[in-house]
Amino acid sequence: MSQRNEKIFPIIFLFLALGIIGSVFSSLWWITQGVPSGGKTVQPDVGNSITPKKSLAKHSASVLSVVFSPDASLVASGSYDQDVKIWDPNTGKLQRTFEHGGRVNSLVVGPEGTQLITGSGDGEIAFWELASGQEKAAIAARSGRIVSLALSPDERFLASGSSDGTIQIWNVETQQAYKTLKVSGPQINSLAFLPNNPRQLVSGDQEGGIYLWDLLEQQPLKAFPSRSERINGVAVSPDGAWLAEGGYGNTVRVWDLEAGTLAHSLKGHDFIISGVAFSPDGQTLASSSFDETVKTWDWQQDQPVCTFRGHSGFVYDVEFNTEGSALISGGYDGTVKVWDLESADQPCLAQS
Repeated sequence: MSQRNEKIFPIIFLFLALGIIGSVFSSLWWITQGVPSGGKTVQPDVGNSITPKKSLAKHSASVLSVVFSPDASLVASGSYDQDVKIWDPNTGKLQRTFEHGGRVNSLVVGPEGTQLITGSGDGEIAFWELASGQEKAAIAARSGRIVSLALSPDERFLASGSSDGTIQIWNVETQQAYKTLKVSGPQINSLAFLPNNPRQLVSGDQEGGIYLWDLLEQQPLKAFPSRSERINGVAVSPDGAWLAEGGYGNTVRVWDLEAGTLAHSLKGHDFIISGVAFSPDGQTLASSSFDETVKTWDWQQDQPVCTFRGHSGFVYDVEFNTEGSALISGGYDGTVKVWDLESADQPCLAQS
């Protein structure tokens, strides 16, 4: 062996040895983290998480809003790809697609379940016939992007929240402006009417503000001292007594609407809360999160009931069907997941 090779050989041997040692330690580290050496995360087997009953075919971008039709025969999803898609949740088949001029931030089912009302990033509110897929009417609100919508329980009024802080009330029958509750301020991320009072509305905004409004007033009736920097979702219980909210924190909070006091703090998510929804009987609360999960809660006992895993990326929205037997969720991965809450062979244990 030449003198030059004699010098190089020990160096090569040293690098090979370090590479072998590094590989062994790398494999051990991945194993201790519950991740195989290929790098794909393995979820820890804690209790029994429910997997989706159905995963509906993808949008080409994030799903921002989802809603069931009243009879749960259809699911609508609004996406960053500027499309609204209508699905059969039982077969998973796409029924039709509505095209918007901007990302679709919010959806509500209109009067008698025959219409779908959508709000988009181009400032437009559109009214669609669910059966035919035809656009029935459109409102060019033009007060910033339409970020949130809510329909009053008597189906007479539609509330819209915009990126410029406007809260506008519309007559559903005529599609004409009825009242402006707020003309500027932080973006309105979520709206919810009180189910037992069609004149009252809750808003959650970009700066952490939560307010109770009366449709005839331009000043809020009540402000809730939220601890979040940003409110992403608000929901009111079916009896109109409780307000759930979630935002830039990992805690879902439930407020006594009448007293204006914090009643419950639900801890179990690992990241930002993006959406909340009460079940039709008010006993269960669902939440979606940027931690890639959906959770259900026995909120009166401050206890998580079930964790739903299946999305790859942030989960933006969650909704119950009218019977409370199923959930739908939409997320960053462009999919809509259908979750069966009555699956006898998949019991769901409490998890944090």
